[in-house]
Amino acid sequence: MKLKELLTNTFGENVSYPNDQFLKKDLEPLKEELLKCDEFSECGEIEFMDMPTQEIDEKAYYSQTMKLGDNTKFDGKVFLYNLSFTPEMFDPNLSYTPVKNGALITPALYDPMTFEPTKKIVLTFSPEMVQDILNIDTEQEQRQILHKLLDDVLDNPEEYRVKGERGILVRGVFKTKNEDQKEPPYLIGTSMGK
Repeated sequence: MKLKELLTNTFGENVSYPNDQFLKKDLEPLKEELLKCDEFSECGEIEFMDMPTQEIDEKAYYSQTMKLGDNTKFDGKVFLYNLSFTPEMFDPNLSYTPVKNGALITPALYDPMTFEPTKKIVLTFSPEMVQDILNIDTEQEQRQILHKLLDDVLDNPEEYRVKGERGILVRGVFKTKNEDQKEPPYLIGTSMGK
């Protein structure tokens, strides 16, 4: 099982900030399940941190945050401060790809000057298809088809909304390695001492 799947099954998919910040009190009951996740399969132990700093081998370390990659695994002992979901992220190449019936509602786009959010409704149609396949020749009939599609988009906005991806942020002190690369494990977390 992947970590994202465990968190989604346990806490739900639609949690938002600040409720998507899972600390020691939320994660301790899941310790055995976390160790069974693919990402933690090679780590020896998980220790949950009460504060963002931790003393390890008589040195103080402060935790850092990283976005969990697809092939990232934890190595050795993991000191975990929190897990959280990223905000919903959208692939700009897919933002205008029709979701249903050739239509979509874009994610909120912000004006850089006023920071005013706007969304767009995009209706895609082919005048040739309307004429050739549906045998509709008049502009009035074409307009009725588009009006019906727009009404369906406005009546069912969730069905036409472009869906984004939410990743996982991990904060703590730990070593990670990427299965795709031959590099040694990389330490996340910074020593505060000499």
